[in-house]
Amino acid sequence: MLYKDPIIKKIFDNVRAVLNEEVIKTIFYGDPLFIAKDDLPCLIGSKDVTEIDDASNAEDYHRMTIVLTLVIDIRQFFDDTPKNIHVGFQRLYDMMEGRGADYTLKSSSLVDIMRKNHNLGNNANLDLEVPVTVDYGFTVGKRGENVWSQEANMSFSVYFTQLR
Repeated sequence: MLYKDPIIKKIFDNVRAVLNEEVIKTIFYGDPLFIAKDDLPCLIGSKDVTEIDDASNAEDYHRMTIVLTLVIDIRQFFDDTPKNIHVGFQRLYDMMEGRGADYTLKSSSLVDIMRKNHNLGNNANLDLEVPVTVDYGFTVGKRGENVWSQEANMSFSVYFTQLR
């Protein structure tokens, strides 16, 4: 059985508590090289950097950067030509950080889900003093042959202290 990081699993559990398989079809632990079209939209959880330092004589301080990548298939927004490609980006923005008319994050947005569930249990927390960053991109063929996808990467820090 493949390793599933318990911190990423807890993050995915928080996402699944709000967004079911109709919204995000597939969840991946670690960044896959190829994604089947039938698995889109999907959410990928991966670690970017882990730092471990002394917290005290008996404790280690762990900080890791987690990256959630949301991948959507934009072909569903095309007619015979890619004239409606902007609709795909709007869907990506809405799923990642959709906002209401008063500018507040929608409860169904991934950014809001992360911010509201910052305590992951077992002394692990999202670091609210470090900015959450979202980066958007457009890829053709990155996730597989003839896969037209758009991606958004959300990066945030998780920290906890552990006895040695």
